Amino acid sequence: MVRDNLKKRLEGCYVTVPTLFDDRDLELDLEATRSHVRYLIERGDFTEEQILTLEDEIDGQMAEAIEFAKSSPAPSVEAFLEEVAPK
Repeated sequence: MVRDNLKKRLEGCYVTVPTLFDDRDLELDLEATRSHVRYLIERGDFTEEQILTLEDEIDGQMAEAIEFAKSSPAPSVEAFLEEVAPK
């Protein structure tokens, strides 16, 4: 099952970069995200090179995910519900 594979990849401790939004219009707050990434670099959690490498990896994974979604058949309603709300 896809969910089990994803769970295995998310084990352990890791630092996340949250998706920040502007409270006024719920648009992405890119300046706040930049500020947070600068903070992680200054704190020593990441180097700038690691952030750029991670960004490239994420871009590649997103492209793969989009291609997979486009080439996959739509699930039945039953299969979808089982995946998002198992009994």
